[in-house]
Amino acid sequence: MIGISGRLGFAASSALALALSPVIAQPASSNDAVMPVVQTRGLVLMMTQTYDGVATRSVSQKVGLAQSERGGDRWMVVVYGEGAAVEREGRAMSLGRFENRGGSELGLLYDAGDQTLSGDDQLARFFNLFARPLIDRSPAAASARWTLRLTPDQLGIVGTAGGGLGATLSRQNVAWDDRRLLLVAYTVPAFSYRTMDGANVAHWARGAAVTDLLTGEVLWNASLHRAVGQDGGAQARPYRYAMSAHAFDEAGRPKIDVNAIDAMRPLLEAIQGEDARSPLPIVARPHGGADQAPLELATLLDLALLSAGLGDTGLHAVGLGGFLLSRTGANQPQPLPSTISGASR
Repeated sequence: MIGISGRLGFAASSALALALSPVIAQPASSNDAVMPVVQTRGLVLMMTQTYDGVATRSVSQKVGLAQSERGGDRWMVVVYGEGAAVEREGRAMSLGRFENRGGSELGLLYDAGDQTLSGDDQLARFFNLFARPLIDRSPAAASARWTLRLTPDQLGIVGTAGGGLGATLSRQNVAWDDRRLLLVAYTVPAFSYRTMDGANVAHWARGAAVTDLLTGEVLWNASLHRAVGQDGGAQARPYRYAMSAHAFDEAGRPKIDVNAIDAMRPLLEAIQGEDARSPLPIVARPHGGADQAPLELATLLDLALLSAGLGDTGLHAVGLGGFLLSRTGANQPQPLPSTISGASR
């Protein structure tokens, strides 16, 4: 994946800055006014790369996030910005830019009373029905290491057979530049399952996230999932799902330097190092369309395990939810009022 350093040109994205400025409401009554209000605002660069044995798709997109907290309840607004995409299949390649011209905003609310997420129907359903049970099975201690066992159907993926996996998670407090941070990481050793299309798949993964303990803001997140699928005696098909997200302030400066945190170095090497970037030694000979189940499982498994690791707080539920909405916009620009331009093949 792409490394990040220096400043990002967000300051010039006036549409994002303007959209974020009024989204956090102020207390509406005298009772509300006496309650402390915590507000954060910034921008995120989302980057994803997927490969299904046929085509490689790389997408980057700028996203604005604004968050407010009062009395344990938390709100977040997501504003999509411009991005770029590159697709390559065999010797053919297409590339282009896209931008959100409709000022689309998506909102999230975390209710501290019933500990549920609402706002975006798809994300809320996944968090409340599938991530919630994993959170309940995770330790409450600030520093911990544990194993979660689950199957794809526990993430809402139907039609798969087998797929039992054991994910090792860890949570620890770290510090950087006098800030108190929470580092969450997960490792998924290779496990196997059979997709609805009849492919036998071996899948393994690593992922991590860093959040601010005071505000719950997700400052950095990255993951790498790899898989190999085979069906009907055909040659194996490799899969890859890699993503990273970096938070920036309104001046375009990174909010954190993950390379300066000692505990991050082995994780960075495992997720974004040279070996992680190397292709699997498999030459796919595709026939027909590629089964997308391994990539769908990678996206949901990443969210579920990070939710379990971050724990049951509105801080992290909203922060991670905002990142997921950002990632959804980056991977699936079609639902946005976007235009694709500058394409070439």
